[in-house]
Amino acid sequence: NGVQQNYSLLSYRYCNLIIAKLKFHERNPIFTGNLTMNEYKDIRRLFNDNFNSYFQLCIELFHYMEAILNLVQVIFKSLDQSRSNSMTAAGQCRLNPLIVCIQDSSLLYDYIVKVLFKLHEGKE
Repeated sequence: NGVQQNYSLLSYRYCNLIIAKLKFHERNPIFTGNLTMNEYKDIRRLFNDNFNSYFQLCIELFHYMEAILNLVQVIFKSLDQSRSNSMTAAGQCRLNPLIVCIQDSSLLYDYIVKVLFKLHEGKE
């Protein structure tokens, strides 16, 4: 059944996102669960211009962002196939995870840009 396949793929991608989030926080305990940090200076103080650490963090940020984008893609694709909209209960159920995806991806994007600028600036 196509509807069951849509929900199973949604559940699969959502679980992948949760696993990516847990792995990210396990490797990077300086980030809180809601991805806030006191200041960007905390990253600089932690890494002390160790560009290998910045590069590794950048890879992990991209991996986490990719998991979010994969879920978002499946959500929108499932809405098109089932012809449901945001006003139905099924549509609301599918769209609900997007709130957290938007919040996390905006913070991830901000950190990615900062880390990429640091990598681009190189050793001073």
